[in-house]
Amino acid sequence: YKKFSEATEPTIKERWKKISLDNIPKEACIVRGIERGAEEDGPKFWKFNIRKDKNSISKVIIMKFIKTDSYAKLRRIAANIIFAQIINKPDCVLGLATGSSPIGTYDKLTEYNKEGTIDFTKVKSVNLDEYVGLDGTNEQSYRYFMNKNLFDRVNINKANTFVPSGTAKDIEKEGEEYDKLIKSLGGIDIQLLGIGLDGHIGVNEPDEFF
Repeated sequence: YKKFSEATEPTIKERWKKISLDNIPKEACIVRGIERGAEEDGPKFWKFNIRKDKNSISKVIIMKFIKTDSYAKLRRIAANIIFAQIINKPDCVLGLATGSSPIGTYDKLTEYNKEGTIDFTKVKSVNLDEYVGLDGTNEQSYRYFMNKNLFDRVNINKANTFVPSGTAKDIEKEGEEYDKLIKSLGGIDIQLLGIGLDGHIGVNEPDEFF
C-alpha cells in the first residue's frame, strides 16, 4: 500500500503491477478489478473489488485527502461531492453534521437549489446527534441548526429529515430506534463530517499526540 500510494503517475496497468499480492492468501482475498474514481472537483481515489470467497464481493476504497488553500474552495468541493451524489441518486440518504465547518457547504448547496440545478424533493437525511434535554425549537438544538442553515432554505421535505430526539424519555432506546431508522432507509449513501481545528470526530477529542 505504501509503495502504491507514493507512486508517481503511471498508467492504470502500471499501477496494477505495483500492488503486491505476495502476502495475501489467494483463498482469503483475490483482487478482481480496478477502476479510477471521480477527479474533477471531487475526491481522487482508486477502487478495488475484493472477492473474499466465491459468494461475496466487497469493495475497499483508499481514502484521498484533498488540501485546499481557502475555505471557499473547500465548501465548493464538498458541496459538489454531495451535488453529484444527489444527481446520481435523487432519493439518496445524506448523513449530515452541525457545527461551523459544514455551514459553507450548506450555503453552497442552497445556492445550487435556488439556481434550479439540484433538487432535494426526494432526498432523505439523518443527522449525527442532538443535545439531551433540548427540543427542536431551542436555538441551541441541532434540529434548529439544520432547519436554519439548510432545511428551511431548500426544497427538501421536512418529513424526510431526521435528527435524534433530545427529549426522549429513554435515551438509550432512542439511540437503538435511530439505528433501526437508518437501517430501514437503506443506510447512509454519503456522510458529511466536520473535524474542526483539532481533528475531532463528533465529540471525540484527539489526544495530545495527534
